[in-house]
Amino acid sequence: MDNSLEQRITRLEQSNRRLRAACIAIVLIATGVFVVGADRPLPPPVDLVQARRIEVMDGKGHAAIVLQTKDDSSSIAVYGPDRQYAAVLVGQQRKASMLLVKGNDAPEVFAEAVEQGGQIGIADGKPATPGSDRAALNISGTPNGFGIFHVINGKPQSMLSFAKTGGGLELRTPNGKAVTRIVGADTGGQIQIIDEHGKVVWQAPDNK
Repeated sequence: MDNSLEQRITRLEQSNRRLRAACIAIVLIATGVFVVGADRPLPPPVDLVQARRIEVMDGKGHAAIVLQTKDDSSSIAVYGPDRQYAAVLVGQQRKASMLLVKGNDAPEVFAEAVEQGGQIGIADGKPATPGSDRAALNISGTPNGFGIFHVINGKPQSMLSFAKTGGGLELRTPNGKAVTRIVGADTGGQIQIIDEHGKVVWQAPDNK
């Protein structure tokens, strides 16, 4: 065999051995780094995170939980996967609210605490659009007493009330004009029937 060819083969074998040794060394070093990294403890959690708005995203890139603060309120909103239902907590000056919302309409269920009492409301599920006969049942409490209201389009209809001096019941027609009223108080009870024009057509006892 030609000496020059033997020399080239020898140099190639030596080069291959050096290359294999270098590869083995790199693998050992990398393995050691990974092992050391696996054994390294995780950094401790931070004590404080400050932001005006924080969004927690779902798997589709939508904000599933939103925490935010404004000049007049702070809120937390939790959305369902379909983005149609949400639970919202709101804190304001002398007022706190919890809202269960469907779609972009008004809340279906709400609870509210204010300085002088609070109220709870449940809607009938109809859309809150102009002209809709959307109805709700509200329960309210104040230092003066309690009331249960049937509300249509934001206007009180029938009502049951309780106070320290007595109680009352008002049953209204759908247009809210004609009323049957029953009142109980320390001074006595009374029943009234009022027509759509606001005129008392019958009452007992008759005060005439």
